[in-house]
Amino acid sequence: MLLATSRTLRNFLHRRIPEAGGSWIEIHSLHQDGGSSPLPTDRLIICLYAVVPDPHLRNRPKIHTDQGFMRPPMAVLLRYLVTYNSDDHPEAHERMGRVLEALHTRPILAPPELDPELSGVVEELSVRILSPSMEEMNQLWTALNRPLRLSLYLEVTPAFVPNLETEGDGPVRERELRLAFES
Repeated sequence: MLLATSRTLRNFLHRRIPEAGGSWIEIHSLHQDGGSSPLPTDRLIICLYAVVPDPHLRNRPKIHTDQGFMRPPMAVLLRYLVTYNSDDHPEAHERMGRVLEALHTRPILAPPELDPELSGVVEELSVRILSPSMEEMNQLWTALNRPLRLSLYLEVTPAFVPNLETEGDGPVRERELRLAFES
């Protein structure tokens, strides 16, 4: 589900910015093994850096299924860092500007734009541009052990994490109410 959401973003940007040509977008962790591993050059990098519970969908009631009542899938917010790595700074600005235009023009990704793995799991994905403070950006890039660079910070919602258990609690078949009166 996480990878399917990342693929949805990548494929959406490929379709919306066709003039960039080729496979110029890469899903990457930005993680460095030990020393300083270089980032792929002349690539837009999509990095999922946080998965957090969606506070608005946290306490949903159980859902009725053929197996009984089950917990609903967990709703999460996915936070992405998007950056273009190039020594050609005007090109990086141009590419990031095109990404910004694409996401501003179509902030809601509908079923035809979703990865097949998300079909039937989510109705749509909403992409919001975040505005982290300079301190938050610095903390993130420092944690990645990379220098701060021109980036977009996105939040994608809703994404649902399915249950591993397929058996639910059965329906209530009988209710019993006992009252005691003191005289």
